Amino acid sequence: DVLGLGLAGQFQLGPVALKGEFDYFDGSQDYTYNALGEDFATFIDADLKGTQIFLDASMAATDTVKVGAQFLWADSVDDDEVQVTSLTDDFRTDWAFVDFMPQNLGNSDFAINDNFDIFDPARFYGVPGQGSMAFGLYADVKATEDLTFNFGGWYFQTDEDKYLDMDGYFLNAKASYKLMANTTLSSHLLYQSFDVDNGVDPDATDEALGLITSLVVSF
Repeated sequence: DVLGLGLAGQFQLGPVALKGEFDYFDGSQDYTYNALGEDFATFIDADLKGTQIFLDASMAATDTVKVGAQFLWADSVDDDEVQVTSLTDDFRTDWAFVDFMPQNLGNSDFAINDNFDIFDPARFYGVPGQGSMAFGLYADVKATEDLTFNFGGWYFQTDEDKYLDMDGYFLNAKASYKLMANTTLSSHLLYQSFDVDNGVDPDATDEALGLITSLVVSF
């Protein structure tokens, strides 16, 4: 059972557009894991918790260039609690069709990898609940009437480093060209690098480079 409460708002402060969101999650998770039979059953009774903030500020630098900055923070949880960052079956911030997805404001999630929970990054290394603090910059450039560029980057670190000290960054570049009124060709390049200290290998580095090109036709 999970309850999610969110408060989002927008405000125009002169040339600066401000957006923000606060999210709170609470609930419980009870289940029995008995893959090896009843004699080896494991009973889980955990409190689900989550508190997170997302802020975005952007402005038009010129008639064709928009720049922005983003900040987020997610509180870590106690040892007997499980961190929740969204209302999904697997407590991720993506994939499910009917998610309540925090961080839907600002520049979307362009500046980070979709298949990554920026609010709980240590989850992907087997140590969930460490929280997160991150800062990002982005720029949208309209080069011509048909050609646009997007640039973005994030730096993040775990809010708590008791069991795993992790930090990293994402770098993104995207180009979109409108071939026709209803047809757009785009190419998106993503680089990500994480430094992970789990107490065993303090200098572990995880890197990835990806490129996706798509042709989208709207009817």
